[in-house]
Amino acid sequence: MINCAADYSEDYMKNDGVTYKSYHLKDHVAEDISCVFYDAIDFLKEVKRQNGKVYIHCVQGISRSATIIIAYKIFTEKCTYEEAYEYVKSRRGCVNPNLKFIMQLKQFHCRLYN
Repeated sequence: MINCAADYSEDYMKNDGVTYKSYHLKDHVAEDISCVFYDAIDFLKEVKRQNGKVYIHCVQGISRSATIIIAYKIFTEKCTYEEAYEYVKSRRGCVNPNLKFIMQLKQFHCRLYN
């Protein structure tokens, strides 16, 4: 499980054997969410390698968790921000990363592929 809002939401199932990757991220324009991209991607790749499943959450499932999923798609599938966003939006209609997160995702894509 990836908890993108560890300040607000405890890792309630940790004692039940659920593996957590917890980040103390704020949904705020001052937050540098890109600092966790590689760590989260590595976690997701390892879970996939083990044929596992990951639940990624924040508070409302709109900005932080969506940003992590979009970063993963950009990295693993070489999607543009727009392609990855549309994919995630088609599965959860309320996703809406804040403008700073969008900028960081676009910069992440540029660092990787330009």
